[in-house]
Amino acid sequence: MKQALFIMLCIVSLTNAFGQSISLHPNTFQLPKVASNPACTVADKGKVVFNTNQNKIFYCNGSAWIDPENGTPMRITPAFSAYGSSSQVVRSDEYTYINFTSEFFDLGNNFNLSNSPTDPNHFVSLDNGIYEISFNTEFDMSSFAPEDNSQIVFWLSESLPNSYYRSYRFYFPVRDNADQHYIHFSKLLRLPQGANVSLEMKLENAPTFGVLRIGSPNLTGHLVTWY
Repeated sequence: MKQALFIMLCIVSLTNAFGQSISLHPNTFQLPKVASNPACTVADKGKVVFNTNQNKIFYCNGSAWIDPENGTPMRITPAFSAYGSSSQVVRSDEYTYINFTSEFFDLGNNFNLSNSPTDPNHFVSLDNGIYEISFNTEFDMSSFAPEDNSQIVFWLSESLPNSYYRSYRFYFPVRDNADQHYIHFSKLLRLPQGANVSLEMKLENAPTFGVLRIGSPNLTGHLVTWY
C-alpha cells in the first residue's frame, strides 16, 4: 500500500512539473515526451523526461540533464546557421575572412560572429566528431567586369592551436553573365574537440577596374556523428 501511494505521489509530482499529462497503463506510466530537453535549473531538479530524438530518459540534477545509463550529462548536438546582412568586397591582394553578423540558430553556442572579441567568424567544435560545413552566397557584379580568367577562391581551414592545420580551396570562375549567380559548396570535416573552422576568400586575376562583391553569405554546420 505504501509503495502504491509513493508511486501515485511521484506521478502527481511529474504531472505538476510538466504541461503534458502522464498516461497510466497496466504496471507502467508514460513520461512526458520532448524533442529537445527544456531548461535544467535548481528549480527543475528531479524532473524526468523522455527525449524522442535520442530515445532515452534523462533526469535533471539541478544544472544538467543526466543520462542514467552512464551517469554523464546529455551532449548537445552542435548545429548552427550564420549569415552576413550585407554585401562584402572580394579583395584581390589578400585573403579576407567572410563576415557573418547574425545567426538563424546556434544550438551549441559555438559559432563566433564578426563582433566576437575572440576568434571572430570562427566555428569551434564542441566535441570529437564528423561535421558537415556548407556555404552559399551570390555574386554582386553591379560594378565589376571580369577578365577572361577571373575567379574567386574560397579557403576553408581547420586548425587546433599548437596541434595541426588543414585547408581546402574551392574555385569559382567569374563570367560576364554571373551577376547574382548562386554559389554553393560543402565539406565533411573530422574535427577534434576545440578545433577552429573559418572561411576566407580572394579574387584571382582581377581586372584593372571594378569591384566584385558577394551578397547574402550563409554558413551552416552540424554534427553528423561523434567519434
